[in-house]
Amino acid sequence: MKFQFNLQKQHVENLETKAKVILILWALGSGKTHLLNWLLPYTPENTKIIVNDVGSINVDVKRIKSSQTTMLSEWCVCCEDINWLKKALVEAKDSDCIIIEPSGIASGDDIVSLVKRLWFDISIITLQDVTHFNKRTPAERIIMENQIKVANIIWYTWVD
Repeated sequence: MKFQFNLQKQHVENLETKAKVILILWALGSGKTHLLNWLLPYTPENTKIIVNDVGSINVDVKRIKSSQTTMLSEWCVCCEDINWLKKALVEAKDSDCIIIEPSGIASGDDIVSLVKRLWFDISIITLQDVTHFNKRTPAERIIMENQIKVANIIWYTWVD
């Protein structure tokens, strides 16, 4: 099983890259890292992983079953740490696939914009935690709406 990337190119900066990007969005505990680990056997051997946790300890990077992982910590890559994300993408441009797992508070808009400006093909998956949806705060619901707007794939998790 291989992934298809058929998105329009609306780019500004050309890295002349062959890498395809998979962006996995949604909140803490929705299953992003679980999905990432499930996808890894189906991705090319030289797949790079970029993981972002807000905080000095990056819990998710320890749970990912790949040695080709770049950890971005301290700040959210969709706003304060966007330049570090750009640097990580440029460094990974020669890989066949890049998977980005941002923090649960990333809306995705800025990440998608950056990835497209760099001429990467991108597929965006947003996970929706069905069981805990009603427990989300108004701020989380705004983030969720933005993630749905940018997503190519909406995947429901925690479904009974």
